Amino acid sequence: MARAAQGFNYARYLALVSQLSEDVERLPPRMLKAYLRRRLQFIDLQIRHLCAKLDKHVYWSTSRSAWSAEPLNDEHWTSLANLNYLVAAREALIDAIRSL
Repeated sequence: MARAAQGFNYARYLALVSQLSEDVERLPPRMLKAYLRRRLQFIDLQIRHLCAKLDKHVYWSTSRSAWSAEPLNDEHWTSLANLNYLVAAREALIDAIRSL
């Protein structure tokens, strides 16, 4: 039995099972923590993507000390709202992971 388990990676197993499970509330604490960490990684990636997208739309004035007076387009406002939601979700996940 020990020979079969030599290459077994329990953390990877928990991450895989946490992705497959649909009933998160019934997961054991260790698996729930792995699931929440995986969700946190996913949200971090989404935040990085939105930040990179928003960096392309930053409009500085010629002095680079003040924002431009040009209005922001709808796509930019949508990205800012999504970023706000993702940051709040990230903070909630971090609090939930700490409480486990």
